[in-house]
Amino acid sequence: MIRVISVKRIESGKLLHEVFTEAVDLAADGWNMHPSVDRFHVDRSAGFLHLKHGETPTYLLRDVPVAAVIEMTNSYNPTLNSDVGGFVSYVADEWKLEFYEYFHPDIGSALAYPYVRMVKDVTEYAGYGSQDGLNWDIRGDYAFSEGHKWGLALEGVEGSDLKVSSLCIYKNTSLTFKGIPKNGKVLVYEEGVARDLIGECLESNYEGEISVFARKMPIAAVVEVYDAKGTLISQGAFSEVFGGDVYHCGQFMEVLYEGVPFALMNNDFGYIDSFYKDFKLEIKNQISAAHTDVNVDVRRYSEAFGWEWVEVALDQGGSPAEFSKGIVIPDIPGDASVFFWVRIMRSSVPVDVKDYVFDFVINIW
Repeated sequence: MIRVISVKRIESGKLLHEVFTEAVDLAADGWNMHPSVDRFHVDRSAGFLHLKHGETPTYLLRDVPVAAVIEMTNSYNPTLNSDVGGFVSYVADEWKLEFYEYFHPDIGSALAYPYVRMVKDVTEYAGYGSQDGLNWDIRGDYAFSEGHKWGLALEGVEGSDLKVSSLCIYKNTSLTFKGIPKNGKVLVYEEGVARDLIGECLESNYEGEISVFARKMPIAAVVEVYDAKGTLISQGAFSEVFGGDVYHCGQFMEVLYEGVPFALMNNDFGYIDSFYKDFKLEIKNQISAAHTDVNVDVRRYSEAFGWEWVEVALDQGGSPAEFSKGIVIPDIPGDASVFFWVRIMRSSVPVDVKDYVFDFVINIW
């Protein structure tokens, strides 16, 4: 039996992620700082990017994509009517779409959120704020086709700094899963003290989607894949998940012998007419993303015998390297193949040979 199944991220939703406890080069990361760099200060010890007030508005802008989400975690509590800041889609100072936080004189406090995001879908923009990173209030929904830059803005001659601890841009608010087993399902949990279910999806044409709209990005998550019988067949942990990520849950690699794909079970290696026989097998990467550190090992199948007689080896210029129960292939490029070797051994070659069957698993992940 040959089993090839795992969970692998094949496309990242992350377009940008700035964390201000780390060294950051805003210009190198594609940001335009207006009107000058002295309006910006990174305090790594506190973990904040400060946008400062001046005689003209302060802007941190970059080219706007066709569709994406810009999101920040911030500390900003304006106390003056003229002190406003937040997200902007920009054409000019007099021509822009604003999703700002501000001081409300009628209630005597700021209308501000620690978590804010702006979602763009072609020409449609929607602004959201959250107090806890889980429940999001919509701040507005507008059509604005003219904006060619987007980012952060702070207006007013004086007032509070707009302090940003995390700033990210990602593709959308869903995770996509490909290669889900027929009639299977995927569950995604956020890692933490207690596992928190983000969502689940049922297989439809071997694919599915799970919304992560309710979560601030990035998240640490565990992906679990179940077959049609409800059996957990694969699990993957990812420390940094962004909306727009695409994951492959199924058979992203194919194993071939002499150019012919192996079946999942009942592969016939033929008659072993010596103390051992070597077979050169091919692993074909079926997706465009490269796979690194691919493990290949031999395991016992069920309670059957015979796995003790099987070892695998890396390919070295068309010949096997050292045989063992497991190997690691460093790299399989996208849409490419590499080879490895299987050795089937026997302790003796009897004169009167009778056919028999034994079982083993070549496990690849």
